[in-house]
Amino acid sequence: MTVHWIDVSTMQRQKCVLACRRLLGRHTYNALAKRIEIIHKDFRIENKVAKITTDNGNNFVKAFRVFGEVDSNDYWPEVGEELEEDDVTVVADIAAILEGGSGDRSAEELYILPKHIRCAAHSLNLVATTDAEKALASSSSYKKTCRSAFGKARELWYKQCRSTHAADVIKTELGKMLVVPTTTRWNSIFDSVSSLVTAIEGKNIELHTVCSSLKLPMFSATDVTFLNEYCLVMKPVAITLDILQAEEKAYMGLLLPVITLCIKKLGGIREKNLKVCEPLLEEVLNGIQARFAAQMEDIDCLLAAAFHPQYKLSWLTAQDNVKYNWVRDKMISIVDMNIMEEKSTNSSSDEDENVENFFNELHTSTKNAMDGAMLVNNYLESPVSQMLPNPSVF
Repeated sequence: MTVHWIDVSTMQRQKCVLACRRLLGRHTYNALAKRIEIIHKDFRIENKVAKITTDNGNNFVKAFRVFGEVDSNDYWPEVGEELEEDDVTVVADIAAILEGGSGDRSAEELYILPKHIRCAAHSLNLVATTDAEKALASSSSYKKTCRSAFGKARELWYKQCRSTHAADVIKTELGKMLVVPTTTRWNSIFDSVSSLVTAIEGKNIELHTVCSSLKLPMFSATDVTFLNEYCLVMKPVAITLDILQAEEKAYMGLLLPVITLCIKKLGGIREKNLKVCEPLLEEVLNGIQARFAAQMEDIDCLLAAAFHPQYKLSWLTAQDNVKYNWVRDKMISIVDMNIMEEKSTNSSSDEDENVENFFNELHTSTKNAMDGAMLVNNYLESPVSQMLPNPSVF
């Protein structure tokens, strides 16, 4: 388990490893909840944790659905998530538990967990794998072309990994080795296809020589078209995934702007009249919109982006006026609250009240409201910060 926080003096993201403990037996939702609560209590941070981020595994999701703070965003079912156990609904006899009676769940089995947020990088990886595979079922022509192109590519990758002779031939003809997929890197398939496309475009004759020498099938024109369009469609997803995995710059305020930009980039690809990969494009778009729908309406995510000086609310489209005003009003409320707290702290607690200053609090409240609205509006109307390094390489 790792812990992350913002240094209030530098506003930089900090991190450290909190604990690494083996979990014996089945990794059920209640076993995970128990272990998480123990670690929090051991380090005395049970009242300091704002949110916990985990992957999309069903055991983690259920642990926070049962024991975590109520968050409606956690009730959206993930497609393609790893199912660790049967998701059976258990109705607990709360009255019996509170009375110390024989309810189905004992008091020792009630754990308290903070709010849960699913790992955005893992969700996007599911889009690039599980959701992308749905295109195979939606179009027979796409399925045929996809299997043909990837079949030939996998044979070439397999040869390079399994045969030193094949690796030598590839290195000699192409000048470098091909990038090959690996299960430990989420963007490895995209990187591998991109490497292959670069070889096809820059050294097509040499690649034909490689395939001929190794007795591998040649890539047809349709295969090449598919591989090019695959890279075109998956590039925004791959770049977004790289951005979300950045350790130093992966602030919560980054999530919604970069996902919105990814959707916009994918929408622009629709205008390019794809010949083969249109089913892939539609499934990827649908997957992103479905998996991140909850975050797009989550007030914490919206406020995190709004208060990030590099994004503010500039990423919202012109059709989002209602959401813009709603988030702005929330920002004003937060700023007003901070102003009131600061003035309350600075004011003297033993100030004498008399006829002259009795109504001062009413005037102060009105002035505070004006100050909050003015500060937020000036902040939103000012240009976004250019001082911070932009993580986007779209």
